[in-house]
Amino acid sequence: MSMKQILEELKMGYAIKRFEEERIDVDNFLSVTDLQLINLGIITIGDRIRLTERVKRNARSSVLESADDLVATDSNPIASILSHQRKMLFGNKKSKRRHSFPVNHDPEKLDIPKRRKVTRTWTMTVVCLADKESSRVPSSAEKEILFKAGLGTRKIQFLTSDTEADVLKTITSDRSTENGQTIGFPQLNNCGGFELLKCTQNSRELSLIDCKWSVSQLKTYLGSQTKIYIRPVQTSLSTTPIDNNFQIKTEEICKFCNKGFSIRNLRQHVKTCKDKPKTIEVCESDSDDLPDPALNDHGGLWSFLSDANIEFLPAAVDAVDPLGDAVPINASTSVTDVIDEVSQTEGNSNYNEHASSSSSNVYVHTGEEINSSSDSTTSSTQNVTVSPTMYQKAETVCLIDSVISSAIDHCLTENITDPVEILRHMQKVIVTGRSLELDDLLNCDSGDTSFIMVDRGNILETAFDEIKSITDKDLRKTLEVNFYNECASDQGGPRKEFFRLVLSAVKEKYFDKGLREHLAKDYVTVGKIMALSILQNGPMPSFLNEDIRNDLFSGKDSSSLCIKNLRTGLDVLGVVKVGSILPMFVHLLNPSTTCLTLKAVTQLLKPHFSEEGSNDRKYENSVYSAFLRYMRSAASGRRGDVSLQHILQFVTGASEEPILGFCHPPSIEFVKPRDDTRFIPTANTCINSLKLPRGTLEIKLPADEELFSLYDYAFLNTFYGLI
Repeated sequence: MSMKQILEELKMGYAIKRFEEERIDVDNFLSVTDLQLINLGIITIGDRIRLTERVKRNARSSVLESADDLVATDSNPIASILSHQRKMLFGNKKSKRRHSFPVNHDPEKLDIPKRRKVTRTWTMTVVCLADKESSRVPSSAEKEILFKAGLGTRKIQFLTSDTEADVLKTITSDRSTENGQTIGFPQLNNCGGFELLKCTQNSRELSLIDCKWSVSQLKTYLGSQTKIYIRPVQTSLSTTPIDNNFQIKTEEICKFCNKGFSIRNLRQHVKTCKDKPKTIEVCESDSDDLPDPALNDHGGLWSFLSDANIEFLPAAVDAVDPLGDAVPINASTSVTDVIDEVSQTEGNSNYNEHASSSSSNVYVHTGEEINSSSDSTTSSTQNVTVSPTMYQKAETVCLIDSVISSAIDHCLTENITDPVEILRHMQKVIVTGRSLELDDLLNCDSGDTSFIMVDRGNILETAFDEIKSITDKDLRKTLEVNFYNECASDQGGPRKEFFRLVLSAVKEKYFDKGLREHLAKDYVTVGKIMALSILQNGPMPSFLNEDIRNDLFSGKDSSSLCIKNLRTGLDVLGVVKVGSILPMFVHLLNPSTTCLTLKAVTQLLKPHFSEEGSNDRKYENSVYSAFLRYMRSAASGRRGDVSLQHILQFVTGASEEPILGFCHPPSIEFVKPRDDTRFIPTANTCINSLKLPRGTLEIKLPADEELFSLYDYAFLNTFYGLI
């Protein structure tokens, strides 16, 4: 039966024409899809099913008719029927795997197609770290720095058959891909070896991969782990950007001089464009804060300035207080900063009273107008009071912002990425007054300082009171610390002791149990203390966890009031701004992984011996040997509470080596015993010198037990000048 007859039987004659046009017959109908049937006019599902079943019945009847014909002509009808059906199902082609070979064939001479070997690969995400002391997964800021240095994350493809040597060769390969990037990390060839690490589950801590480094072993060991971390062993890798000279081709026209500049350089050009029209110079800041629209409601200040005579603006902008004293505003001072400062820090009834007064004005005038009457101005404008204190604060903010911005620009221009060098430069330009360290014991520096007195037994409360009393401007000065009832003059030692004690107390109260939201207001002072310690050779506040550090330096508004206040305190000296723009600086706040060892203390404390062969040298060798035995005993915990930290702290005021090192290398000076103290050691923490009494011809060195007891007494003593 033909396709036309089937369609007519099912009363679907309307589709016959389309079936004929598409040449659809009973032989190829079953290969037609439902969508094609719809296009042929068989719209409903029921019609498509009925038509399909009818075509199948027609095909089955044709097979049976063929079988009947074979039965009539074939002597073995069953075999013929099976053969016929097999041909319909599987065709009449012989298997490709069968080959007819001569009886005496040589398989090597036969042209038989061989199956191609499939090369299996294993692709892994590999992260190359720069710091040899890294122990955690890098943050997003660190990943950006690593990427610019040619390190960081990269997908590397290995063969599943690769041995350990093949894996190492691939990881350090300098071959380039199509996009110009190397396959591996060739920098690892000169770092003195490296190790493979993995990330601990549910943690950001890294641990060593404890198996062979062949691909088969790594796959088995890592399981579902998707990243391998590489850490140098002996030498940290450079984080200097390797492609710092690329140019962006896209240009934009400067609206002032109509010249084209690369988008990358346009902002810098606009700041210095000579054709830029002159306006009121205000304090430039990197802050993203927009001017407060509410300023227009404070006496129409902006409308007044816009209506003022422009020719008078460069001459002077003076504020006249209610007593009639003119207070000049520097050209770098922002009026916006002035109003914001007064609204935030002097929001009292006195300010509100002045703000509503019409007898005090903001004037824009030349020198000749200073003594003239202001009646006309008073009658034509709405007035705003700006006090002298307010301008001084605004000037201080602008000055520190300018210093910090200049320092950051210097680091960017000179491509300074080492966090220690960044800190060294920041300390140089931000800290003012007397030198932080004593250069010469005979010539004490008498420069300006911010003097405070604190109680060792109540360090936190007294420190807060003293730091709060220091103005933001004076916080830049070198801090001079005296402890109650202690007679030491601070030339560097007491200050380091103060920072060590107060940061330990701050850690315990404000961070060990999480942020204390009910004490949020205290975090401004906490931030100031931390900033002072960072910039004035104190210990780093390395007790901040990663979440707090990321929140502080992210540049985004934090939901925690503690973080906001902590950021405010730190940024009094620009620490947050530096860390946000130069992210490598934040590495200084990472927890230290180094520990104070006997070898380290011995290398730090350099003995100054007398000439070889002299009598003094014999006595010095004897007491130095005893001192080494004492330090070895303290390092092993056999001297009770005395540790190596106590010894270093006694000599330098610091329990660990500062980030910038010691200005004066710690030393041991051998002295003759005094009648009153005999063999009790003393120290000058300002020049990091330990005075170690030695024996003489008349006074013999005591036995170890007696001598060590005197050492215990000295090193556990925390008071200056009271031994």
